[in-house]
Amino acid sequence: MLNGQVVLVTNVRHFVGLPAARALADAGATVIAHDETFRDPGARNAFGTQSKRIHPIGDQDPRQLVDTIAQQWGAVDVLVNNDFAPAVRAPIEDASLDDLNQALQAIVVAPFAMTAAVVPSMKARKRGKVLFLSSAAPLRGLPNYSIYCAARGGTNALAVSLAQELAPY
Repeated sequence: MLNGQVVLVTNVRHFVGLPAARALADAGATVIAHDETFRDPGARNAFGTQSKRIHPIGDQDPRQLVDTIAQQWGAVDVLVNNDFAPAVRAPIEDASLDDLNQALQAIVVAPFAMTAAVVPSMKARKRGKVLFLSSAAPLRGLPNYSIYCAARGGTNALAVSLAQELAPY
């Protein structure tokens, strides 16, 4: 089903990254398993996916990462934005701006940057898929999780907006 497809899964060691990478590899894709911890060769070597179709790669600037992938395996056909941040539980008066900024960076800014890096090649080839693994939590909110819900809500809005923007391609 995915034979010949290059799939990039971000933050593979978190959330649903590894199960997604394994399922995509089982479907025939070449999976690039991205995680910042893989900057350390020991962590890369210890990853142990039991699949020759899954290739760990360390954190880089998104455009550099996409260029590296294109040189080694080909253009990215599918991007799985598996971005995460701790779901900080705090009433608004105790929630910190640092926690909010970190959540927005991890859950909104990082996938935006990664998507911006893969889209030019996808547009040029008139094919590609971008997935955002997110949450329904922002649809109704959760008490004491305003930071998490705000960040996931941003991701959800980003996905809807980009779907409309990129659909013609």
